[in-house]
Amino acid sequence: MTPDRPGSPAGRRRALRILVAAVAVAIIPAGAFGWSAIAEVGDELRSGRLREAKLLSAQVDQFVNDAFFDLELAAAAIASGPADDLALRFKNEPDSPSLDEATLATLLFDERGQILKTKPTAFVAAQEDAMRGSEIASVVAESTSSISPPFILGSGKEVVAALAVPIYDSSGDQLGMLVGLIDLSGPVMAGFVEPARRIGATGHADLVDDRGMVLASTNPAHVLSAGDHPEFYAEAAELRTPVVRSVPHDAEEGDSDSSPRHVMAWVPLRNAPWAVALGASEPETMASVTQLRRTLVATGIASLVVLLGGLAVAFRVWHPNSDGRATEM
Repeated sequence: MTPDRPGSPAGRRRALRILVAAVAVAIIPAGAFGWSAIAEVGDELRSGRLREAKLLSAQVDQFVNDAFFDLELAAAAIASGPADDLALRFKNEPDSPSLDEATLATLLFDERGQILKTKPTAFVAAQEDAMRGSEIASVVAESTSSISPPFILGSGKEVVAALAVPIYDSSGDQLGMLVGLIDLSGPVMAGFVEPARRIGATGHADLVDDRGMVLASTNPAHVLSAGDHPEFYAEAAELRTPVVRSVPHDAEEGDSDSSPRHVMAWVPLRNAPWAVALGASEPETMASVTQLRRTLVATGIASLVVLLGGLAVAFRVWHPNSDGRATEM
């Protein structure tokens, strides 16, 4: 069989096939590797967002756990006090320093659910709410350790949640309930979500309940609303499992962040029916992925130009001159 001569149609076709194969062998694996690297970087960024949300969630969880523990200690001290009068025991019980940080008031109820005493004694709003059947009365009626949905206390501006623990005597009979009103709108809860601002210009975080309602936020205007991501919060609340996702951003009028989508992580608490949601705009979160993608595209284009240049040179080598000979290099 006569080998293909340079310049012959068969020779040119053979050269073209070889060079096309070389282009494919050089570019396709490199491109596949590059896009795989981009996917890995994106996954790592999303995992990082989830880790940040888990850290904030653990801090809020610890706070709630400590609040319940302090109430339980106070309830045990009241039950074992020397005085026969439960209200007197409550009055003589020293306040817990950790509860004082975020607790607006502590309320004592008897076994019938009637309020006996409050600390501080001048906290009339808590007494009024408890007496007229608010969320406070609902957790008292459960007669077990529980936490209420958020609510606005009296006619004030404080957004609170009621933590309740039972008081038992040495025989195991219930003597009453002790309730602490946690200030969700105060500096303690704000301190848990504020670190989200450090993740970027659009960084934000919400503490949300199991209905998707915002309890505390880097944007105080969102408290007791569905916030910027209502569908995501509602879906995540049903799942009750950590999740990170690119979700729609329902920007309000005048919002400086008009990004249509945000990368948000949602992590539930263990000690309360709440969760921490943390995130930032998708362009800001995925900035390094975008830069890597641009670099990959630019490198791919440059490689293609080089290979096509080589194809042109090779084609000229195999292309015959007017005398029928291949061009010599």
